[in-house]
Amino acid sequence: MPQVTVHIGGRNYRMGCGEGEEAHLEGLAKTVDDKITEMRAAFKDLDDQRIVVMAAVAIADELAEVRRKAGAAEVAASEAVATLTAARDAAEARAETLASVVEESAARVEAMTASLNSPMPESED
Repeated sequence: MPQVTVHIGGRNYRMGCGEGEEAHLEGLAKTVDDKITEMRAAFKDLDDQRIVVMAAVAIADELAEVRRKAGAAEVAASEAVATLTAARDAAEARAETLASVVEESAARVEAMTASLNSPMPESED
């Protein structure tokens, strides 16, 4: 199992990860370290443990917001798909109706044409 050393909150940590996930883990560690640095700058009088907890809660809050937005986007996408599906079904039904009307009209025109082209009966004068 691959291992990487990451720097978080002023300390180095050796962590295992899946094959090919080293860069991803390093990026996650940087995100945590950046949040801790941000919290330290904002709350200079707090001890390290509180800073780390606040950073973890802030990251969890960001994740919850992203999940909420993703859920809302999923609902909106589902609604859009349903609307488009209904519109497509309605358009297909109209196209079928129109095709039927055209076929009926063509049959009437053919019948009239046949009637006009048929010989007229001879009159008995």
